[in-house]
Formats: sequence, C-alpha cells, structure tokens
Amino acid sequence: RYGYTVLAYSSPYEALQCAMEYDRPIDLVIADVMMPMMNGHELAARITAQRPATRALYISGYTADAVANYGVAAADRLIQKPFAAEMLARTVREALAG
Repeated sequence: RYGYTVLAYSSPYEALQCAMEYDRPIDLVIADVMMPMMNGHELAARITAQRPATRALYISGYTADAVANYGVAAADRLIQKPFAAEMLARTVREALAG
C-alpha cells in the first residue's frame, strides 16, 4: 500500500535465517520489543551485525522507560501501540531517512 517490499516472519529465528539468506538490501527491521524466544533489540542487533546499513524500528505497548530494560535506548526509534497505518508509514519514512 505504501510502496515498500515487506518480508514478514512468524518468529525471530525465522527472520534471522531469512535475513541472512535474502540477497537484496534490507533497509529497516521492524520488531516488537518483547517477543517470545528473543527480544526485538537482540533480533535487530543480530541482523545489523551482518548488515550494518540496516536501521531498526521498535514497536511496543509499554512506555519508553519500560522497554529500556530490553535494550532499547531513548535514542532508538520506538512507535507505541496502538497506532494507525498512517502513523506507522510516517515513522518508517523517518527511520529510512535517518
């Protein structure tokens, strides 16, 4: 709808494996801060270790103070749940612009 190619995965480990095998650039990782098996910060860190140009955007229903315990710093991009599609699109554009 907004012109992006989206790769969606059902688990952090599936996302990691597919990100390593994907042969095109990955500009942005969008991950929920709290997920089963691995938190969003860890997932983004593992992907950006292999793909340094990749940026991260975190999603959470918790406050910025609460997500700090999961490795997400105040300087990181964070979008709070619930949000509208337009808000997500605007935040993605901002994250991609740097």
